[in-house]
Amino acid sequence: MTNLAFVPAYYVLPPAFNWQEILGPISHQFLHGGWGHLAINGIALAAFGSGVERLAGARRMVLFFLAAGLAGALAQWAADPAALVPMVGASGGISGLFAAACACSPPPAQWAGGFACCRWRRSGSS
Repeated sequence: MTNLAFVPAYYVLPPAFNWQEILGPISHQFLHGGWGHLAINGIALAAFGSGVERLAGARRMVLFFLAAGLAGALAQWAADPAALVPMVGASGGISGLFAAACACSPPPAQWAGGFACCRWRRSGSS
Protein backbone atom coordinates (compact mmCIF):
# COMPACT_ATOMS: atom_id res chain seq x y z
CA MET A 1 0.00 0.00 0.00
CA THR A 2 2.81 2.44 0.77
CA ASN A 3 4.09 2.04 -2.79
CA LEU A 4 0.99 3.77 -4.19
CA ALA A 5 0.26 6.11 -1.27
CA PHE A 6 1.35 9.74 -1.20
CA VAL A 7 4.32 10.28 1.12
CA PRO A 8 5.30 13.98 1.30
CA ALA A 9 8.87 13.24 2.41
CA TYR A 10 9.59 11.49 -0.90
CA TYR A 11 9.62 14.92 -2.52
CA VAL A 12 12.14 16.55 -0.17
CA LEU A 13 14.50 13.66 0.64
CA PRO A 14 17.60 13.20 -1.54
CA PRO A 15 16.98 9.65 -2.96
CA ALA A 16 16.53 9.33 -6.69
CA PHE A 17 13.19 10.08 -8.31
CA ASN A 18 11.17 6.88 -8.91
CA TRP A 19 7.76 5.68 -10.15
CA GLN A 20 6.21 5.92 -6.67
CA GLU A 21 6.77 9.65 -6.70
CA ILE A 22 5.08 9.94 -10.08
CA LEU A 23 2.01 7.83 -9.20
CA GLY A 24 1.55 8.78 -5.53
CA PRO A 25 -0.19 12.16 -5.97
CA ILE A 26 -2.94 10.49 -8.02
CA SER A 27 -2.98 6.85 -6.91
CA HIS A 28 -3.45 7.67 -3.21
CA GLN A 29 -7.05 8.61 -4.03
CA PHE A 30 -7.86 5.00 -4.87
CA LEU A 31 -6.44 3.52 -1.66
CA HIS A 32 -8.30 3.56 1.64
CA GLY A 33 -7.51 2.75 5.25
CA GLY A 34 -10.29 0.19 5.65
CA TRP A 35 -13.84 -0.70 4.69
CA GLY A 36 -15.33 2.09 6.80
CA HIS A 37 -13.09 4.68 5.14
CA LEU A 38 -14.05 3.34 1.71
CA ALA A 39 -17.78 3.34 2.58
CA ILE A 40 -17.80 6.93 3.88
CA ASN A 41 -15.89 8.18 0.82
CA GLY A 42 -18.24 6.22 -1.47
CA ILE A 43 -21.29 7.82 0.14
CA ALA A 44 -19.75 11.30 -0.11
CA LEU A 45 -18.77 10.66 -3.73
CA ALA A 46 -22.33 9.61 -4.56
CA ALA A 47 -23.78 12.61 -2.72
CA PHE A 48 -21.60 15.32 -4.21
CA GLY A 49 -20.29 13.75 -7.39
CA SER A 50 -23.71 13.03 -8.85
CA GLY A 51 -24.74 16.69 -8.84
CA VAL A 52 -21.45 17.86 -10.30
CA GLU A 53 -21.59 15.08 -12.91
CA ARG A 54 -25.11 16.13 -13.91
CA LEU A 55 -24.00 19.72 -14.43
CA ALA A 56 -20.52 19.24 -15.90
CA GLY A 57 -20.62 15.78 -17.45
CA ALA A 58 -18.83 12.60 -16.43
CA ARG A 59 -15.45 13.37 -18.01
CA ARG A 60 -15.17 16.85 -16.50
CA MET A 61 -16.31 15.58 -13.10
CA VAL A 62 -13.65 12.86 -13.07
CA LEU A 63 -10.95 15.30 -14.19
CA PHE A 64 -12.06 17.79 -11.53
CA PHE A 65 -12.06 15.03 -8.88
CA LEU A 66 -8.50 14.02 -9.82
CA ALA A 67 -7.32 17.65 -9.89
CA ALA A 68 -8.87 18.31 -6.47
CA GLY A 69 -7.20 15.17 -5.11
CA LEU A 70 -3.89 16.37 -6.51
CA ALA A 71 -4.48 19.74 -4.80
CA GLY A 72 -5.18 17.85 -1.55
CA ALA A 73 -1.84 16.03 -1.86
CA LEU A 74 -0.10 19.36 -2.52
CA ALA A 75 -1.77 20.87 0.56
CA GLN A 76 -0.63 17.90 2.66
CA TRP A 77 2.90 18.33 1.35
CA ALA A 78 2.82 22.08 2.09
CA ALA A 79 1.58 21.45 5.63
CA ASP A 80 4.31 18.90 6.48
CA PRO A 81 6.85 18.29 3.71
CA ALA A 82 8.97 15.92 5.80
CA ALA A 83 6.09 13.60 6.79
CA LEU A 84 6.85 9.91 6.31
CA VAL A 85 3.29 8.79 7.06
CA PRO A 86 1.58 7.57 3.86
CA MET A 87 -1.55 9.50 2.88
CA VAL A 88 -4.43 7.48 1.43
CA GLY A 89 -8.04 8.26 0.60
CA ALA A 90 -10.14 10.40 -1.67
CA SER A 91 -10.83 13.22 0.80
CA GLY A 92 -9.09 15.86 -1.32
CA GLY A 93 -11.10 14.95 -4.43
CA ILE A 94 -14.34 14.69 -2.48
CA SER A 95 -13.71 18.05 -0.81
CA GLY A 96 -13.31 19.55 -4.28
CA LEU A 97 -16.60 17.99 -5.40
CA PHE A 98 -18.26 19.32 -2.24
CA ALA A 99 -16.97 22.82 -3.03
CA ALA A 100 -18.19 22.54 -6.62
CA ALA A 101 -21.61 21.33 -5.46
CA CYS A 102 -21.85 24.27 -3.06
CA ALA A 103 -20.74 26.72 -5.74
CA CYS A 104 -23.36 25.36 -8.14
CA SER A 105 -26.19 25.27 -5.61
CA PRO A 106 -28.96 27.81 -6.00
CA PRO A 107 -28.49 31.17 -4.27
CA PRO A 108 -29.29 33.06 -2.08
CA ALA A 109 -28.25 32.09 1.42
CA GLN A 110 -29.73 33.99 4.29
CA TRP A 111 -27.28 34.41 7.16
CA ALA A 112 -28.72 33.82 10.61
CA GLY A 113 -26.67 33.47 13.76
CA GLY A 114 -23.43 32.86 11.85
CA PHE A 115 -24.80 29.87 9.94
CA ALA A 116 -25.97 29.82 6.35
CA CYS A 117 -29.65 28.95 6.26
CA CYS A 118 -30.73 28.36 2.71
CA ARG A 119 -34.33 29.17 1.93
CA TRP A 120 -35.60 26.93 -0.81
CA ARG A 121 -38.51 28.39 -2.70
CA ARG A 122 -40.91 26.50 -4.84
CA SER A 123 -41.37 27.89 -8.29
CA GLY A 124 -44.13 30.47 -8.36
CA SER A 125 -43.87 31.49 -4.70
CA SER A 126 -42.13 34.58 -3.42
